[in-house]
Amino acid sequence: MKLSRAIAALLGTLMASPASAQSIDWQEVFYDPGAAQGERADLILPLPCGGAMSFQRIDVPVDATDPLDDRKLRLGRSDRTSGYSEFLRFVYLRGPFVTPDSADTMTHFYMARYELTVAQLTALNNAQVCDAGSAIAPPLPLDRLSATGLSWFDAVALGQRYTEWLIVNAPDQIPGGQDGRGYLRLPTEVEWEFSARGGTAVSTTDFAAPQFPMMGRVDDYARFQGAGGASPSRAGPTGSVAPNPLGLFDMYGNAEELILEPFRLNALGRAHGQSGGLVTRGGSYLSVRADMYSAHRKEWQMYARSTGLAQAQPTFGIRFVIAADVSRSDAFVRDFQSSWQDRFDLGPSATVLPTELLRGLIDEEIDPARRASLEALELEFSVNERITEDALDAAVRAALFSGSMTKLTIADDMAWLPANQNYVDALGEYVNDPMNADQPDYEQYRAAYESTAAAIPVRQARLDAGVSAYRSQLDLLIDPDQFLRMSAVLPSFLDELQLAGQFDLIPVVSAFVDDVNNFSNQPDMTTQDLIDLATN
Repeated sequence: MKLSRAIAALLGTLMASPASAQSIDWQEVFYDPGAAQGERADLILPLPCGGAMSFQRIDVPVDATDPLDDRKLRLGRSDRTSGYSEFLRFVYLRGPFVTPDSADTMTHFYMARYELTVAQLTALNNAQVCDAGSAIAPPLPLDRLSATGLSWFDAVALGQRYTEWLIVNAPDQIPGGQDGRGYLRLPTEVEWEFSARGGTAVSTTDFAAPQFPMMGRVDDYARFQGAGGASPSRAGPTGSVAPNPLGLFDMYGNAEELILEPFRLNALGRAHGQSGGLVTRGGSYLSVRADMYSAHRKEWQMYARSTGLAQAQPTFGIRFVIAADVSRSDAFVRDFQSSWQDRFDLGPSATVLPTELLRGLIDEEIDPARRASLEALELEFSVNERITEDALDAAVRAALFSGSMTKLTIADDMAWLPANQNYVDALGEYVNDPMNADQPDYEQYRAAYESTAAAIPVRQARLDAGVSAYRSQLDLLIDPDQFLRMSAVLPSFLDELQLAGQFDLIPVVSAFVDDVNNFSNQPDMTTQDLIDLATN
């Protein structure tokens, strides 16, 4: 027989660990409805009043042993019409927690699997009532709706309230342990968009696409105006659409989700210096289909002009993340300081001096012996610098060659796959017809059918890998420094091909360089865009 909440609370006060007193009384549909589809949340934390909240672990691959290491990402999109707000930009991300069994190559943070619901908001608002031993009504189906109409200040206060409740009532369940204990807050824009795109659960090509990979229509993944022919007038139940590749629900549509930091314009690929109002991401039930993409962001006034009160639109919702302090222990600060000094300290102990500084020392030196020693050092430095430059030039030449070869491979696969798929389809009709089993050439055709059918997925996998490699090769060469180096070495590289008699490769390399130029204008190309680019 299930104990009443009052008796359970009384027993909990007699137990040594306060965390053990927190039972989850809600039905699973009110805190992890996606579990009905077969995949349960990575982490479930208790809420006041017998409730719970589900979270997904968001992995960020870095060297976890190096506190300075973080992951470079390209976010945004290349559409010029919204470039002032959403244009492509490089950002960096690292998780506060080290992922177990990752050989120190992975960090992570946690993001709520669903938007905050009415039931969860009610539980947080009644924490003191429930903690005092009183009960509130169990959640009803309508309590699964996303909680909306909240201001940014409401969201920050709710994160504070939930964290403080967890520290008192369930400290052992908060990720990070006592030393690196986590806390709840709104996500940053980088955390939100990295997660919305699918993070490490998708390929680099799919990550760069406007939308995460979908097994069907966008209507199956988002609640917005016109989805499935409907025009919703309010946010719907959380988890009632399909999840993104990380298992997160309603990242597009439903409630537009409040972000931690203020809005900043995009100044041609970097954050503009002026901070503005509040930011929401993902669009809402009032958005249109065209707004259902990962880079979509919107600025709102922090205070409503009509009332002077904190902005709290009926479309505003909340999705928490679990973060942690950076300087959470003296040992961590010492490690960070040591790593920083090892990497960036260019003081008197530095072994390599810039050429200009070394030349200045030589010009000022009056002692002949010391001057000769400095000149010898200058010569050695110049030789090493030339070696480094030669190595960088060789790397660009290798990228030109490998990119050109990948371009040929993609073109070959794109010619082979449809032709052989048609061949298999035609053979399949013959082989699968029992009337042909006694024909003298039947076994020959059946063997050809089976071998070609088996080769198709292998060839498709090679194509997928080739497209991913092509994106990486293009990404490397559109870096400004590498692009200039490519332009410098290209004439001599083409001359080398001609002298080696590789005449057929010259137009391929030239076409690959054109691809680099086209890719630099739209680095967020879809998989099909990349295939079209490689096969042009």
